[in-house]
Amino acid sequence: MTLNNYHGIFVAHTRMAGIDLNGVGGTVFVESLRGKVVATNSSFDRLRMRTATGDMLFVGCTSHQIQATSTYGSIVYDNGNFQPGLARFES
Repeated sequence: MTLNNYHGIFVAHTRMAGIDLNGVGGTVFVESLRGKVVATNSSFDRLRMRTATGDMLFVGCTSHQIQATSTYGSIVYDNGNFQPGLARFES
């Protein structure tokens, strides 16, 4: 599943597929049971992301509130910014 240049409130959920977020922003809930989740050049007011076995990669993202949780996957936040707010990563 791929979302490009979307701004607003949305929920994305997959079981076996990956999710790519490119230039998105707003309030977002993303869940992928076994797929990789990649966010590139995105700005999140509030983001909650969960995976069971999938990895998470954030590249060039800005987050005000972020909660990223993975049971067995890795989480990478590369070249991004955090605004004052909540930042919680758990794997």
